[in-house]
Amino acid sequence: MRLPLLIAAASILSCLTATAQVFEPGLLVTTAGDTVRGEIENAFWEANPSSVRFRPTADAAITSYSPAQLRSFQLATGRYFRTETLPIDRSAETRTQFLQRFVASTQQPETVFAEVLVDGPAPLLRYVIPGIVHFFVRRENQGYLELTERKYIDQDKQGRRVIVDGNRYRIQLQQYFGDCPAAVQQVAKAQYTPADLAAVVQAYNQSCSSTGQAGKSFVATAKPARGMTVNAGLLAGAQIQTMRLDAYSSSIEYGSSTEYAEAPSFDGVDIARGIRPVGGIYADVLMPKRKLALHADLSLSTLGQSGSLAARGNVPAAEYKWKGTITSIRVGVRYFVPLGVRQQLFLGSGLGFDRFNVTESSLRYGTGQPRQFAGATLPQTGTMPGITVNKNTGFSLPYLETGFRRGRFTVSADARLMGGGTYEDLMTVGHIHYDNQNRVSYLEPNQYSTIYWIFNGLVAYRLTKNQDVAPAAAGSAGR
Repeated sequence: MRLPLLIAAASILSCLTATAQVFEPGLLVTTAGDTVRGEIENAFWEANPSSVRFRPTADAAITSYSPAQLRSFQLATGRYFRTETLPIDRSAETRTQFLQRFVASTQQPETVFAEVLVDGPAPLLRYVIPGIVHFFVRRENQGYLELTERKYIDQDKQGRRVIVDGNRYRIQLQQYFGDCPAAVQQVAKAQYTPADLAAVVQAYNQSCSSTGQAGKSFVATAKPARGMTVNAGLLAGAQIQTMRLDAYSSSIEYGSSTEYAEAPSFDGVDIARGIRPVGGIYADVLMPKRKLALHADLSLSTLGQSGSLAARGNVPAAEYKWKGTITSIRVGVRYFVPLGVRQQLFLGSGLGFDRFNVTESSLRYGTGQPRQFAGATLPQTGTMPGITVNKNTGFSLPYLETGFRRGRFTVSADARLMGGGTYEDLMTVGHIHYDNQNRVSYLEPNQYSTIYWIFNGLVAYRLTKNQDVAPAAAGSAGR
């Protein structure tokens, strides 16, 4: 089958022509204290990164750095990460399916990229593990205090299992900043958010620190999540259709006699076979986390073919033609699985709605002149076996697709079942029905059942701008 080859060729083309995504101006500071400016690959981290990718210029090689190799790095758009050794309690949990009875804190020192929210005499850092947000504060000449979300399972007075919130951040902060009235006042109204915790830390910096000055805040720019965005563009590729006609049994028994009718000429014939071009447009509405997208596309392709059938028994040879177009609309969802931060695999499913426009439908047996069979006159010209669909709208069962996306290019393969039907060939006889006196009652035409499959191998090209790429920042990226 040629479709896998087409998909493989399109994948190679995509890899050769696609470019990296989401590189932004920024800087990093090495362990030797050198500041290096260039471009940092922004993965819009929700959980803190374990490594960062950097290139000095757009056409330079990309280097990956771990916390052991850097002091810090910062994007020109504002997010600032610093290498710190923090006492992290990984036993803290908030996800319901993983909750246990109360578990004592088990902090372990780890060297990580911590996000800096406030940089001053008392800094505020954030470290996110999937499902749990940790904050760290530190007074002058003291160690870090960890604040962490935590839930656990307990029993109420009636013996029922309940989920208890174990986040004691207010009590911790009141004790830690107990000798600073301005900070304690902020603690009393602080929610567990970056802005409110930054207000507590800044109150200490301004009122109780040795410098008496607020630290530099990065809270406004420390927003990993993105809003929804729309990607749209063109798609083209190859389509395989299959519509094989399968005859019902061509003999039937009535009483003591069995009659064998005419051979079903279309038995096993695929009247839609072939590889044909398909083209159209698409749009993806990407959700903020970029893992899920609402997908829609509109495409146009041809259908059907011309062919001939060999004579079978007393049924003469035939010529047929069934041609037209299909306009298809698909609406569904796509789920993306990142491969690093430069490309993604995805799986998708949804419904297809199709508008058939059959422009040619003809069938002729022999010379086209009527012929006699079992006392009846059978026409020998007309349309295909009951297939006279014209400007008819139908829908498929849910389609399934998989694909690969990198840069502006997307390569995908999908399959869908259009449903089945039963068709009659009024020019041939399948069964002879008799009455009680063994006389011919009526002639039943040959009947066929079929299902319609469509397979696509597509390459899509995004025309819209990548909204996740920040504009180049002028001047210094800042510390």
